[in-house]
Amino acid sequence: MKVLAIGDIHGRNDWKKIPFEYYDAVVFIGDYLDSRQGFSDQKIIKNLREIVRLKTKFNHIYFLIGNHDLQ
Repeated sequence: MKVLAIGDIHGRNDWKKIPFEYYDAVVFIGDYLDSRQGFSDQKIIKNLREIVRLKTKFNHIYFLIGNHDLQ
């Protein structure tokens, strides 16, 4: 079983390069928000919505909440 864990997104969209169909399970570990790279709130929210939309495309994706997401 191939499992991929992705953490500390912080508004970045590097996750878009991942071939999700290659893995049996993909777990986003959290910290989707609270960018220190100066991304606008709108860009961070757009990125988060795109991540959540992955669930409609792949049912082997799971989401956890990180400490930066609880603020």
